[in-house]
Amino acid sequence: MQDKAPLLTEVSGGTSIVFKNKELYSRRFPQARAEERAGAFTLEPHTLYILASPLLWYGTEVLLNKLPSSSHIIAVELEPQLAALSLRTLEQLGPNISDTPQCTLAFASDHNSEHKDEHVLDSIKGFLQSTTEEIGIEQFRRARLLTLNGGYRLNSRDYSTLLQLLEEEIQQFWQNKYTLMHMLPLFIKNIFRNYAFFTRPEAGLKFGLPSTAKPVLVVGAGPSLGHHISFIRSHRQRFYLIAVDTAYSALLQHEIRPDLVVVQESQFYNLYDFIHHPHIECDILADISSYPRVLQLARSSIYLYAGKFAETALFDRLQDAGLLPLLFPPLGSVGTTAVHAALSITNSKVIVAGIDFAFPAGCTHTRGTPRHQLHLLQTTRFCGPEDMEARTTKGVFPARDAVDVYGNPLRTTPTLRRYADNFARRFQFLDRMLLLQPRGLPLGIPELRQEQLASYFSTHGAGQPGKELPGSEQPGTRQPAADTAENTAQAPAPSSAYTEGERIDTFMREEQELLRSIYARGTAFLQGHLDREAVPGLIEDINSCEYVFLHFPETGRALRQVDATLMKRVLVATGHYIKVIEEARELIPRS
Repeated sequence: MQDKAPLLTEVSGGTSIVFKNKELYSRRFPQARAEERAGAFTLEPHTLYILASPLLWYGTEVLLNKLPSSSHIIAVELEPQLAALSLRTLEQLGPNISDTPQCTLAFASDHNSEHKDEHVLDSIKGFLQSTTEEIGIEQFRRARLLTLNGGYRLNSRDYSTLLQLLEEEIQQFWQNKYTLMHMLPLFIKNIFRNYAFFTRPEAGLKFGLPSTAKPVLVVGAGPSLGHHISFIRSHRQRFYLIAVDTAYSALLQHEIRPDLVVVQESQFYNLYDFIHHPHIECDILADISSYPRVLQLARSSIYLYAGKFAETALFDRLQDAGLLPLLFPPLGSVGTTAVHAALSITNSKVIVAGIDFAFPAGCTHTRGTPRHQLHLLQTTRFCGPEDMEARTTKGVFPARDAVDVYGNPLRTTPTLRRYADNFARRFQFLDRMLLLQPRGLPLGIPELRQEQLASYFSTHGAGQPGKELPGSEQPGTRQPAADTAENTAQAPAPSSAYTEGERIDTFMREEQELLRSIYARGTAFLQGHLDREAVPGLIEDINSCEYVFLHFPETGRALRQVDATLMKRVLVATGHYIKVIEEARELIPRS
């Protein structure tokens, strides 16, 4: 019985492989059968293919000959011993496969052991992610799996996992690209304008986060919040209260003032959340790209964070200048951001309420929110207060795993479902998270009722992180929150720097000079006056200011080369940002 090293065997019409007691090729004409299978595949443009277990490379040259120029094949082998055999075979085949730029090898290393290395899959995952970055993920629209032999069956589940990884990478890239196409210029404009505002003494800017020994209650503006209002008001002093921006108005209508409100919207629509309040009386946790006019409503401290909307050297330069605040990973919804911050604010429990990601028919937000009030104002005899968009908008579908207090199924959208899934992936292994019932979509964390939480408060009081709340996991069964912390604190800048605005003004001036240099050399490039040797330096500087091209639909995270058409568009964006910084610098007080 052969179950260790792969064995080459001569069969009718060619050579086959036996490994782990399995015949990996057909016993009759193995090469012809593999080439016939390769010829049957229809290869699509802009597609990233995984070729599972190439073995003796039968049929691979057929695939490469018909592969569209915009597609790419990554040959993956998860068995170290088969990987060594494939590499030896590849050396004998010559340059037809090994030298083509449209084929990359991702092979497990050969440790000469009987068992596959436990870390092989993880290392291959990391290699695939770096490879897609290197070859340019922006050229792909989908990922597909190719199988030419029985080697795939040895690790079929792992190959499917790798395919799913690539599909998610491509999908995530294009979701982010869609956001950047529409929002990046506004993000950058708001960042510069906000930093100009922070030079004013009345801004009340603070780096870092507040802290408390109490449990933290994070409330969203979902319809279930209305069922928790009385409970929150009765036990208000027992926890630190964080509200998302849209929930602020609903809480104040019931005379509940949060300790902190989280703001991250970059568009002026965020003003609607505070339309009935000329000032925001509680502390604010704000993204540096938040809509500037909202932050100017603050009458208390502004705690700043930077949502990592893209891999950009702008953040590196802010850090070098001592101006980069807490760096948050891309979290999507403001509710998820609020929970992420809450885990750093306290060592006690973090309780979630009103972050629903679902809604009953006709009501997307809780009562008292601006959207609900708008529908009340528009109500007539012929138009009731029900939000008909919640019933009729394309993409709304029933959520089978969520019902309201009357047992009726809630509704959701693909975007809200994606937010809920992201929330669950990020927080489901923490031992400090609890979800208050009733709720919207399940979030992958333990749930408890109001009476259970009230009983805990009456028995133990607040601020005792050593006590276990009802419904929580036993200690040690989940990973600690510290294992998921991704935000990086920067040292606070001296207050004098913000009083006089010198450091911020210096940063903006240097950024403006870099953009002007790019504009001047880019103009010379278009006029044919730029030396060929200077072009790589120009591309390098453009890549250091990625925000001038990241919102272009066809570009990746870096430019590899530029032509006249692309350079014209880069210069238009560069000129725009030069003006944006100039206008922001005019807002800085001069002594």
